[in-house]
Amino acid sequence: MKALHQTIRCVYYPALLAAAVYLFFLFKNNFPGEKLAVLTALISIGAIVIIAVTERLMPYRAEWNIPRGDRIYNFTLTNIVLPILSKIVEIILGFAFLSSTSGFIHDNIHTLWPKEWPLLMQLVPALLICEFFFYWTHRLGHTVTAFWKFHSIHHVVERVYWDNAGVFHPVDLFFNWLFYFFPLFLLGVPQELIALFLLVNAVTGLLEHANVDFEMGPLNKIFNTAQLHRWHHSVTPEISAKNFGKVLSLWDVVFKTWYNPQGQHVGAVGVEGENIPKDIPGLMAHPFRYLKGRLPPISLKRVD
Repeated sequence: MKALHQTIRCVYYPALLAAAVYLFFLFKNNFPGEKLAVLTALISIGAIVIIAVTERLMPYRAEWNIPRGDRIYNFTLTNIVLPILSKIVEIILGFAFLSSTSGFIHDNIHTLWPKEWPLLMQLVPALLICEFFFYWTHRLGHTVTAFWKFHSIHHVVERVYWDNAGVFHPVDLFFNWLFYFFPLFLLGVPQELIALFLLVNAVTGLLEHANVDFEMGPLNKIFNTAQLHRWHHSVTPEISAKNFGKVLSLWDVVFKTWYNPQGQHVGAVGVEGENIPKDIPGLMAHPFRYLKGRLPPISLKRVD
């Protein structure tokens, strides 16, 4: 039984991600064009069900399964606001690069993308490029006080589990998404790749916050898993200023912000020293009140 439990811990993340990608390829021809978004949503819902169940069966922290008056804003921001804003950004970028003024981009930049590669191979450079943009956008959110006031809404959570993976201020989320997806539309990648990219983001985003006791070992140097992201939610600024990746942790490795001390467990999570409300109106208004913010002590220099 002990060996079985350890095996499940080690295969949990890669098996769930691989299953999601497999289902995408299995059924994508049944969802042509814009209907691919429906397939992505259905697979993501399946992932939510599996993660929600395993959070109860093998939690990283049992106390993180206990609500703290946060269910309404967690559910609203993760399951309603995030998908809507994601679609808005997709529409804005699509319109911008399909307009008549983008003829030069279409003729000179779209041709750079290796559309002849198998879709799964195209996903690799797409992730590497977009993750680079996300890394620096996210890091600036911890460096510039004005940006932090918006990004701090994501860090207000006092437990890390699947349903607060999308707790962001809409302003923070909009600009993160805008810069994250910008390279895909600039390079004119196929619509199927965008759908696959969104699916991988959805599933890994849920796994990033999953309150599940899984083990990724050396794969933590490639994927930004919950084992890394929990440290990013630490109340200690020097620790939360680590692990800025979204799907991948490779850029954290490159820029020396990768953090995963062996044999240690994350302490308290959240934000200390800043009175951030715990209701939706208060969370939305907080950055605009221009209270004296808490600036994590990092700079754009190397963070060791």
